[in-house]
Amino acid sequence: MKLWQAHTGELLNTLRSEHGAVLSVVCSLDGALVMAGTEDGSIQFWDRPSGQSMGRLNAHTGPIPGLALGRSSQLLASASLDATAKLWDVPSRSQHVMFVGHNGNVWDVDVSDDGLLAASGGEDGTVRLWSTEDGNSLATFVGHSGRVTKRWSCAVWGVDISEDGWLAASGSFVGATRLWEVSSGACLRTLQADRPCERMDITGITGITPTNRAALMALGAVQR
Repeated sequence: MKLWQAHTGELLNTLRSEHGAVLSVVCSLDGALVMAGTEDGSIQFWDRPSGQSMGRLNAHTGPIPGLALGRSSQLLASASLDATAKLWDVPSRSQHVMFVGHNGNVWDVDVSDDGLLAASGGEDGTVRLWSTEDGNSLATFVGHSGRVTKRWSCAVWGVDISEDGWLAASGSFVGATRLWEVSSGACLRTLQADRPCERMDITGITGITPTNRAALMALGAVQR
């Protein structure tokens, strides 16, 4: 993992994980602490100025593709392929709450600026809102869908809560981004970039396998 000076592009330091690939990373607001989620389910901590390891946390039983830090840098959220998301107290390195409800891998997580809400996105195609106080599920947003397989086509790979806490955004495997009103759960807009095969008509095409056809449809092709 490499640390860069944002304004100049200068390489400041290289931090090495001894526990597998680094899948996610966040920095504290003051830049003093770096945290990384790894493929072995641990969260590693480094002192940014010195590059020294500050220990690790055995956080999950699966890889951690998503980390998010609250604005106060006191709460750290983690999303894991063990089908859970968790909230940690950074100073004590202790678990605060666990979020359970997704049917399958949890790919990303975010914490609202006021620290009261968490949002997670999963393989099941849902965005879920949680109370950071007790871990209770507050709402489930459903709307992402796909054409290939249940496991991948509708998966939500990215979530974000707006600074004012009014909107949540989610991005899916098929390239759709949805904007949700947090208070009501209403989907306000769906943003869809053109995919490589967008609107290509493959009706009646022969010589391709069902897998090829499904892949083309995931890339935007249509079959009438």
